[in-house]
Amino acid sequence: MARQSNHEESVLSKKQISWKKDALELAIGLVEKYSEIDSDYFFEPNLLDAAFENVMKQNWWKRPRNFILITGFGYALGQSLVDRLGFEWIVYKDYQGKDIAVKHQKSGIICFPISAVRKRIKSKDYRFMEVYTCDVERELISIAKEIDKLQFISQGKDINAHLKSIESACQGGCKWVQLRLKKVSYEEYLETAIAAKEICQKHQVKLTINDNTQVALESKADGLHLGKQDMSPSEARKIVGDIIIGGTANTWEDIVYLAEQKVDYIGLGPFRFTNTKETLSPILGIEGYDKLLQKMKIAKIDIPVLAIGGIELEDIQYIVDIGVWGIAVSGLLVNAKDKKKVCDSIFNQLVN
Repeated sequence: MARQSNHEESVLSKKQISWKKDALELAIGLVEKYSEIDSDYFFEPNLLDAAFENVMKQNWWKRPRNFILITGFGYALGQSLVDRLGFEWIVYKDYQGKDIAVKHQKSGIICFPISAVRKRIKSKDYRFMEVYTCDVERELISIAKEIDKLQFISQGKDINAHLKSIESACQGGCKWVQLRLKKVSYEEYLETAIAAKEICQKHQVKLTINDNTQVALESKADGLHLGKQDMSPSEARKIVGDIIIGGTANTWEDIVYLAEQKVDYIGLGPFRFTNTKETLSPILGIEGYDKLLQKMKIAKIDIPVLAIGGIELEDIQYIVDIGVWGIAVSGLLVNAKDKKKVCDSIFNQLVN
C-alpha cells in the first residue's frame, strides 16, 4: 500500500483489460476447484486465501506456471478491493517501473495486488488476503477520520444561502465543512445534505451533518456533529457506522462524557459571544480553554479539540499556543471578501 506520490497514471489499455479478464477467469476456476467454500462471489478474500493455500500445496504450479498464478490471484485480490472498498484499476509507473495497480481516489492509497501475491509466494505466507484487505480497510477508515484543523460551519438566511456558503468555503480551500440547518423539515434537510455532499465531493472536501443522525446516514456524509441535547454519540454510532462523530462541550463534565462516548473530536466553546446560536453556553475565553486542556492532559484524554464561537484571525495564534488542535468557524469565512486569503492565513497559523 502506498499513499499518493510522484508517479504517472493511466487507464488500462485494451490489451491490459484483456489480460485482466483472462486472469480473473483463471482465478474463478481456481477458487471453484481449490477453495472448498461455497459462495456466489469468487473474490471474497477468505475464498482467495483458501484457494491460494491449496494451490500452493500442489506440485504442478512451479515455473513457468507461477507467473500465471501470481497474475490470476493478483488480479482477483485487486478486484476484491475494487468491489468491496471502491478502488479503481490503473496503470502505475514510477522509478521502479510499470505495474497494474488499484487506487482509492479519495484517499490516494495505491495497492499493488500482483506484487503482494508474488511477495507471499516467496515468504510462503499463503493465507494473507483477508488480513491484507482488513488492513487496507482500516487505513481507509483512519484516513477518512483524520481530523482537519479547520472546520467551516454553514450559515445563511435560507437553504440556498447555506449551499452557497459551503461552495465558497470549498473554493477558498477549506477541506471540512459542517451543514448546520435549524427549523427545517427532515425532507428539506436531507435534500440539502445531498446537494452539499455533491459540492464537497467535487472539491474533495469532507461533509459533516449537524444534529440529524438519519440525514447523515442517508446523505452518506463523512461525519456527524452532535449537540449537548442530541442523541448520544454511542447510539448514533450504531446508526451511522464508522464515520467521524464529534460532540459539543462547554464544561469538564461534557468533556469526560464525550471521552467515554469515544467521539473523534470535541467542539469546545464558545470562545466568545456569537450570534450563530440561539442558546449560548457560558463563554470560555483563553483562560477557560487553558484550564480545560490542562485537565485533559492530566486525565490523559487525547481527543482533538476544536475551538468554536466568534473566533477572529487575531485569536488563532493564542488558541494554538495553549494546545487546541484546530478551530471551527462560520462568520469569519462567510464575511470574508477573499476567502482563499483568509483560509491561507488560518492554515498558516494552525500549522505553525
